[in-house]
Amino acid sequence: MFSLGLLVKKRQIAASGVDEREQLRLTLMALLDARKVPYDEALIRAKSNATVKSMIEYLERAGRKYATQQLDDAHGFMRDLIPYGYWFNDVLNFANSRIRYEDAVPVMVDWLPYLAGSMQRNVVMALDKPWANAAFDPLLDLFEAGPQHQYDLRMWPGGQIGLVLGRLWNDKSYDRLVSLAQNPKYGVSRGGICYGMFKSKRPEIVDVLLGLVDDETVRTDVLYALARIGTERARPCFELYVKSKNEYWRAEARRGLARLDKLAMKSESAESGGDDDARPGTLEPCS
Repeated sequence: MFSLGLLVKKRQIAASGVDEREQLRLTLMALLDARKVPYDEALIRAKSNATVKSMIEYLERAGRKYATQQLDDAHGFMRDLIPYGYWFNDVLNFANSRIRYEDAVPVMVDWLPYLAGSMQRNVVMALDKPWANAAFDPLLDLFEAGPQHQYDLRMWPGGQIGLVLGRLWNDKSYDRLVSLAQNPKYGVSRGGICYGMFKSKRPEIVDVLLGLVDDETVRTDVLYALARIGTERARPCFELYVKSKNEYWRAEARRGLARLDKLAMKSESAESGGDDDARPGTLEPCS
């Protein structure tokens, strides 16, 4: 039975103006992504189209191989942690434990390139710790490489990796981080990197953020970072998006304006006339 979400997806595809063959392909991919229909049933529905049938047969073979590989990887990964004194039967239990497993980070980093899908995502989550700085460069390489195949896109943990990179922000990799944040190829996965930009000590980070605020896919994170920085240069942006219909943009814009007003009051009352957290500058229009 088709889910409501898939039915809406089918109608969107039908209304997109593509030909019947492409409609069938897109609908079938949506069907598989929804995980609501078994492969055998999908094959029956697609049997009239040789191209689609061939594609589904490939996915079916890859799916079986993928499931077996995931299990083997999980066993191998957890086995390699035993010499360090960590006995867990599940990566998420290990990640959610209150143990500071800093000595196991090199093992986790070594495994990252050989993992995929949910297993890779779980290990990235396990590396989302403030003391896991040794994982920063390998995670940056992994994010930059992106998904290895178009079918891996849905399972690629780019968003999780970006979030960890933002939390572990390191100005030594400033140029690479900014380049990735500005590359639309990485879509919403860049949000975590933008989120962590307020941690940068480089004054030009404000210019980078102001240049990204027009990008709707990362706007919430950009506004958050600008609010944390507390620069008057962002006031026009906050004043613009505080009227937005998007509740997340409004919330971050209100947060930013409140912080700027607070900093302005402190500046007026302080003899120094400044605040260490603020990065003053001239007002700029926000498009």
